[in-house]
Amino acid sequence: MDGIIIEKNQTFSQFKSILIALKGEHKKYNWLITEIDFVPGRKNKLVLEQPYTWVLGEELEQLFRDEAGFWAWGVFSGFSKELTLDEVLQFSLPYADGNPVFWQ
Repeated sequence: MDGIIIEKNQTFSQFKSILIALKGEHKKYNWLITEIDFVPGRKNKLVLEQPYTWVLGEELEQLFRDEAGFWAWGVFSGFSKELTLDEVLQFSLPYADGNPVFWQ
């Protein structure tokens, strides 16, 4: 499993910097976002639905560009574009909080 774990005193204020670092690799996958803790910057705008949101790779950048707000937490799991959401949902949703395998 690959991921970005932010250590104490490290911050990423915007996802734009992460997307730049990925150099377009995020577009090769579709993304299942779980354990969403997002504070929207716009009133009365539904940004992301719980318990998960499915985003096409090409739409991930647009999501971060369009949605003003603050990401406190989220598990971003990239899946092959060959897999459908229905196929992915045949398994348990990915989670980090309380998942001993994730924190090894």
